[in-house]
Amino acid sequence: MLDGFDLVVPDGEHLAIVGPSGVGKSTLAALLCGTLFPSSGGVCIGGVPVSALDRAALARQRVVLPQEAYVFAGTVRENLTYHCPDATDGQLAGAADILGATDMVQRLGGVRAWLDPAHLSAGERQLIALTRAYLSPARIAVLDEARPTHPLAGRPHAIRPCPNVSFIRT
Repeated sequence: MLDGFDLVVPDGEHLAIVGPSGVGKSTLAALLCGTLFPSSGGVCIGGVPVSALDRAALARQRVVLPQEAYVFAGTVRENLTYHCPDATDGQLAGAADILGATDMVQRLGGVRAWLDPAHLSAGERQLIALTRAYLSPARIAVLDEARPTHPLAGRPHAIRPCPNVSFIRT
């Protein structure tokens, strides 16, 4: 439960919320994602109350990277560009390079290779989901339960080239 909590994250800024279990990190993430609504007060994205956004509009504003990253059966490209299907090969290659996914993409057989999620490690699934989020036009990315083994943990510079995205890490 959050009581008396007030937070403003300006566009382009980054926020990491860390702390022991039970302090409200996941509650804050759920409020921001619109999966939980406050009993009083409100949550706004870009000055618009989350409660006023329909599901599609809210989905365009934020992308969530859960601890157990989801990858579906399909090509590497389909998985990486799920939130941005019109991404160019250059944008895809640039994102993979920034996030350290280039070697993995090549090892999997390139962007046109077929993926079977059952044959991927948890780290590979996280890296695919992170690259998918990076390519997303969403303004906010929520990394739930990011751990030191998270693909982003060793690459803080990966966030800097995204001036329009705020990453919230719980």
